[in-house]
Amino acid sequence: MTTQTIVVLNGVIGSGKTTLGQRLARRLRGLFLDSDNVRDHTRPWFVDVRGAHLRLMAQVSDHDTTVIAEPLRLRDWLHLKRLATPREIDCFCITLAAGEDAILAPDRGRVFSAGEHARIHQMIAEGYDRRPFSDAIVRTDVHGIEQTVDELEMICRKLLTMKPPTSLAHKVT
Repeated sequence: MTTQTIVVLNGVIGSGKTTLGQRLARRLRGLFLDSDNVRDHTRPWFVDVRGAHLRLMAQVSDHDTTVIAEPLRLRDWLHLKRLATPREIDCFCITLAAGEDAILAPDRGRVFSAGEHARIHQMIAEGYDRRPFSDAIVRTDVHGIEQTVDELEMICRKLLTMKPPTSLAHKVT
């Protein structure tokens, strides 16, 4: 039996979860899922997280490797892992980090609304760019997209050869 794996790219709005996740999934010959696309937008995001995770898990079932773009709080991460464990799906979290100035820079290719700008600031303050449950943290404001995807692929290939860590002491460095 092939082991299924989920790699969650966590991070602040604009840190590159979707752009990098799509490219990473292609390189890993896996599926890419954006948690925004499975949400029930009639409900507040903090209410719908559990439902979104159920919808994500339904799509993961037919693929060996799935890359998911989702900003995570600890309870979200624990819930996703709780859903994956009985299905014998390994879960890893890679946090994408970038400074607010870099995220908002015009050359990054995305224009943010005032609400998104405020949420970026809030998410950085809340530590979405440095989650302690992350298996690795990758700066997305240091190199270009291709070099960052190279780094993510290298980390993923290393993680895919490991058992999921049971403590923070097993992080990839």
